Amino acid sequence: TISATYHLPSSATATATRRHLMTSFSPFPEPVYPASSKPLDRNSRGDGLAMHGKDGYVLFGFSESGTDIYQLPDYIANVTVRRHGFPGWEVPDREFLGYSNNDPRYLPLPRQRGQMKGKRGLGRIGYNDAGGGDINCILIDIEVSKFNPSKGFFVSIYSVAESKDNKHAIRIMDKDTFNLIAQTPLIDDYVGGVWWTLHYNSSIRLKFMDIKGIYISAVAFSAA
Repeated sequence: TISATYHLPSSATATATRRHLMTSFSPFPEPVYPASSKPLDRNSRGDGLAMHGKDGYVLFGFSESGTDIYQLPDYIANVTVRRHGFPGWEVPDREFLGYSNNDPRYLPLPRQRGQMKGKRGLGRIGYNDAGGGDINCILIDIEVSKFNPSKGFFVSIYSVAESKDNKHAIRIMDKDTFNLIAQTPLIDDYVGGVWWTLHYNSSIRLKFMDIKGIYISAVAFSAA
């Protein structure tokens, strides 16, 4: 029979020991990423399109017919969107929420011929909460063109939640290598609308991972 007696340190001692090991003897260096994110913009809301999308944009489902409105800058060759779930890959449905010149979350639409001023509207892709975590996701691929600016560009995602519980994470990858290029942000508390912005200099894959629902209304571009 073999017996042993172990000394269990106090909670305070154990916590201090773990903190010392993590800060002094971590086996991995602090990660360094080639892309960088800006702080979330919760203030500009719909009016932020003029700043975040001064070079171009894709507005999902921004018409009564549910079609997208887009104007891509010359340094972006293509933007594609796919949704994954238990049935496999599919094109996500577009939903047009309507017009409102009084709701600050709504985006200013391009002025049409004969209009004195443009309308404000809101469309989107996404779902309230499909469950399934990483199985249910939306992929947005952003492909740069030969006119990609030397200092890179900013891509901004505008989201307006259906409910206060909606939240999702974004896995940020280089489109060609699939390497992670920035830390994974959590997007929550965005019923009032939020802009998330990334700076990079090559093609990007954004994987929006369901935690409690995903909603995306616009992808916007501006040069660095």
